[in-house]
Amino acid sequence: LRARSLLADARLFVRGVEIEIRSEDPQAKMERAFQTLVEKVHVNLGMLRGVAYSENEIGKFLAQGNDGLLGGGDTNLTEAEQEILNYAQANARTGVRTTVKAILERFERKPYGWSYAAILCTTASLIGRGKIEARQDGSPLEGDVLQRGLQNSHAHSNIVLELQVEFTPAQTRKLKEFYGEFFDSQPAGLEGKALGLETAEAFAALKSELAVLEAQSPRYPFLAALVEVQEAVREVTGKPYAWYVQELGHHDDCLLDLKESVLEPVRRFMGGSQKKIYDEARTYLSDQGANFGYGGDDKAGAIRAVLDDPNCFKGNPIQQMKGTLDSLRAEVDSRIVAERKAALSEVGALREKLQALPEYSALTDLNRREIEAGLAGVLETIENSSLIPVIRERVNGFKSTAYPALLSRVTTPVPKPAGETAGVGEERQGFRGSESPAPTPPPTEYVAATALRVAYAKPFLADERDVDAYLDILRETLIAEIRAGKRVTV
Repeated sequence: LRARSLLADARLFVRGVEIEIRSEDPQAKMERAFQTLVEKVHVNLGMLRGVAYSENEIGKFLAQGNDGLLGGGDTNLTEAEQEILNYAQANARTGVRTTVKAILERFERKPYGWSYAAILCTTASLIGRGKIEARQDGSPLEGDVLQRGLQNSHAHSNIVLELQVEFTPAQTRKLKEFYGEFFDSQPAGLEGKALGLETAEAFAALKSELAVLEAQSPRYPFLAALVEVQEAVREVTGKPYAWYVQELGHHDDCLLDLKESVLEPVRRFMGGSQKKIYDEARTYLSDQGANFGYGGDDKAGAIRAVLDDPNCFKGNPIQQMKGTLDSLRAEVDSRIVAERKAALSEVGALREKLQALPEYSALTDLNRREIEAGLAGVLETIENSSLIPVIRERVNGFKSTAYPALLSRVTTPVPKPAGETAGVGEERQGFRGSESPAPTPPPTEYVAATALRVAYAKPFLADERDVDAYLDILRETLIAEIRAGKRVTV
């Protein structure tokens, strides 16, 4: 009671000046006295305008600069934000680094007395508004990484706050115009930093697009023209946002020229009908190359020249080439049909000769089906072949190998069991003959006339004497084969 009475009657001084607080309740008197002390010492506490801040709101203040509702002028800053910005500007003028820890130490003390959360949220608001930017180890901090750094007290001494570069309206306008012209779209950012970051992202995406196109250069050799574009884009990729606002203007003419002369034509080519025509032509030349020696080689050469032209993606040479390709395809298809028809006719004639042999009618049904299956296989191969050399090779192979084998199979007699050929005298004497088949007669060997080698000395026939000499040697060759027990197919 004595203590309460003494406190109630005590004289109180704040900063050397006595204050008048009338209250019989010592606790209420002390609370009012300390409130007066706070008001007298922390004179800038009112800059917070009585707002209660929380560390959980740091992310909200960081993001407020991206909502497009807040302008970039200093008139939009609160009194507390302007005070922290003034402190950072003063440090920048004297060459002193401003860290988050330094800001906390300054504004927690008198004459401010701001709370820990209020200082962090106000600093985050300045970052979100684009007035200052945070860096750690020389690298910019943004987004979730920055938010985690502000909420981690151990990282405050390593987070450096720097004043954002001020851009002139002319610089911002020029970059915006370049962005719209080069990337064919309008940027979402309105102020310098957002516009610079968006430009950096657009160039990074373009670099990836060019890498994808470059990977297709083995199939499309003309994509080598993108090398110069890649070098120019690589030179301006990965720069700080301020560089795009202040320095990109030194490169914009070159970039726009490359876009107009190379990049856009390549994009139109690879994304339109020309690519389809190009693929069609290259595939056709590859698949049908063996046929061009029999006709259409001049057209194929003209098409190949267009495909190999490093500038074929420019203009309309590919569309013009389409007519030549259609003409070549029609000519080649016509020759294939004629070649196939002649081959089928030739094999069919040999088939008719085979079936006309007396031995053919004596064959069993099974043997005839097997022979017909062999003939059908040859005919099917010819029907399905789209290459003239393959058709001719198949016919020649049939004439020189398969057809003689079929003739031999037809004309070679089938042995009968010995019991069916035993003599009558043997039966009368009680001999019924052996149960084993009679010895198989050797098959008749056939050789194609085209497979015979005529040993004629000259490489050509020049007169009647040469013809007579060649025929004499051919006659001797044929007779030699027949004397050797062979038959010659013609």
